[in-house]
Amino acid sequence: ALAAEAGLHPSYLVRSFARATGMTPHAHVMQCRVRRARDLLAAGQPAAQAAAEAGFCDQPHMIRWFRRHLGVTPGALIRH
Repeated sequence: ALAAEAGLHPSYLVRSFARATGMTPHAHVMQCRVRRARDLLAAGQPAAQAAAEAGFCDQPHMIRWFRRHLGVTPGALIRH
């Protein structure tokens, strides 16, 4: 949808975005979701609620992306 709005071919948009930012649009969105979830968890929100509010489909999905981006699970992050 973004490529159509910009009048670009989808693969051209992805390559251009990656060249300019060092990551794909999807990776950027997921990084933003992880940051949002981290902030919500730090504010004391329950993990399932933080996952939903940050845009993850469920809590395990959020946990997988936390490990990938931050190297720790949400629970480990909260405990420290």
